Amino acid sequence: QSSIQQQRNPMSTEECTVCRKPLNNRSTRHYHEHCRQPELKPFKCNRCERTFASKSHLAFHAETHLERRLPCPDCDKTYKHRRDLDLHRRCEHKTTSTTPGEETIRCGKCSKQFPSQQALERHRKS
Repeated sequence: QSSIQQQRNPMSTEECTVCRKPLNNRSTRHYHEHCRQPELKPFKCNRCERTFASKSHLAFHAETHLERRLPCPDCDKTYKHRRDLDLHRRCEHKTTSTTPGEETIRCGKCSKQFPSQQALERHRKS
């Protein structure tokens, strides 16, 4: 019997796909694999030592190194991340357009804004 099998907790339901360590549940395994297994994080930031499991996580992290901030075209707030600006604009300004200069079309009945005439038409039909 291997040493890993001897150490195995009978209550364990998951195991690390790299080192086969027994873990209690899926979230514990996910944390272990993404935080403790460098082989699973091949995408390295070229500005610091952090590594990431996916290109999208690295791209999101890379925005933290930017000195520029994304201004809200509707108020004085600025954001480091596009998704934070998008969320702010949807919640605070009730707009679906986040690209500077991109026009939106407003519904005449409810004042909701849409990024295209087609989107407005779908809204009117619903």
